[in-house]
Amino acid sequence: MSRIESTITFEGAGRELLDALVTKTIDSLEYMPEHNQYASKLGFTDTTLLNPDQKFGKVAFGGGARNVAETGKGNLRSLNNMAKKGIYQQEVKEEYRLSYMSTQWLRQNKSLAGASDAILADMAKVPKLIQDLNKSVDIRNAEEVVKVLAKGFSITAPEGPGSATPKALSLINSSHTIDAGGTFSNIVTGAVYTNLATGIAQLQAALDKAKAAKDENGKKIKQPKVYTLAVSRERNTFWRQVLNNKGSASATGTNQWVLNQFNFEGNMVEIVDLDLLGDTDVNGVTIGSTEYAFLLNLEYIKSAEALKTYRLYEPKVKIFEDADTDELVISIRAVVGADHYYAEYGVVGIQGS
Repeated sequence: MSRIESTITFEGAGRELLDALVTKTIDSLEYMPEHNQYASKLGFTDTTLLNPDQKFGKVAFGGGARNVAETGKGNLRSLNNMAKKGIYQQEVKEEYRLSYMSTQWLRQNKSLAGASDAILADMAKVPKLIQDLNKSVDIRNAEEVVKVLAKGFSITAPEGPGSATPKALSLINSSHTIDAGGTFSNIVTGAVYTNLATGIAQLQAALDKAKAAKDENGKKIKQPKVYTLAVSRERNTFWRQVLNNKGSASATGTNQWVLNQFNFEGNMVEIVDLDLLGDTDVNGVTIGSTEYAFLLNLEYIKSAEALKTYRLYEPKVKIFEDADTDELVISIRAVVGADHYYAEYGVVGIQGS
């Protein structure tokens, strides 16, 4: 068994020709380009798990320093360890089978010299099969990442996308509680695609809610220099019109060629596409809605590691012989998972209709 590029574990079947071909193919792969793309856009932190029952939480720091007591002693400070939340993982597996004829040839020969056209064709498609298996895990990971936001408007699952916050509320909710007292909202509702004026009002409302979010000590969350507005491909043009109508594209300093950044009423907003919004997942279920949009404070999300992807073990490609059919099987097995941990302080959902 060998590890290739520290991303995929490979276990061969002792068939010299096939094992070498698979190893060479994996070496040439860019692993998880889709997963990395979406995780990066949304501020996810990739976390290596220590055990399958691991939990993550957050520490809420106290307020400012208090006056010296009459005794001359300092005030005893304590960290507020907030509720923890477990992990969500799904084990996935996909496989391809080589023909019986090719299996028997590989069992007895170390080269393709003299092999039939059918066997040559079977071997020629192996690199494509490996690429497709790798892509299948990559796509599933990307779906889970986008679902964390897309399913955040309600509680539909005990863990993972659609799960509750550690405080038992949906990720995007109108009444997130604050330990120091009070609540804050991170949801904007209403028909946002009827006209530009409505869209402008909705985006301004989202910015206002982002700025009003408070941590457990009652202090406002630090806001980013540039907000990220994640939208579907179908609504990209609409949101660009909103940003252009009430603002202007960034055209100064180091941002002068960044066409996706806008100055909206004094707030810098960067627009990014989430192509998976509105698509169907592996089970044929629609991922959220093309009408959804999300305003993100990526500085908070990244610093607090509030959105996470993780894995207990690295994807494993294996070649083995099926004892029932005497066919060689090429399989990939992996664990996918993504979830939110106090991300409500850095996300505002616009639930368009």
